[in-house]
Amino acid sequence: MEIGSVMSRDIRVRNIYDITNMNGQVLNDLRAPLRNFVRTSILQDGPSTANNIRDAVDRLMADIEPSITSNLQVSVRRGKCTPR
Repeated sequence: MEIGSVMSRDIRVRNIYDITNMNGQVLNDLRAPLRNFVRTSILQDGPSTANNIRDAVDRLMADIEPSITSNLQVSVRRGKCTPR
């Protein structure tokens, strides 16, 4: 997912410090690039209707599920997580 590149272009170490200290201005500064990312990459330039948002979430979940599953399996093998 491209969100990391969006964040890395527009956020700095000082911004992370400000966010952890509840400085909302940093998030306001990120609003425009994040909105553009959601509109173009997540919603694929479609309108923000319930159906398009649902489809976007389905695509995101399909995109990140292999990574999450892989990370969980590694953690379980290393004894960091006990499966139920």
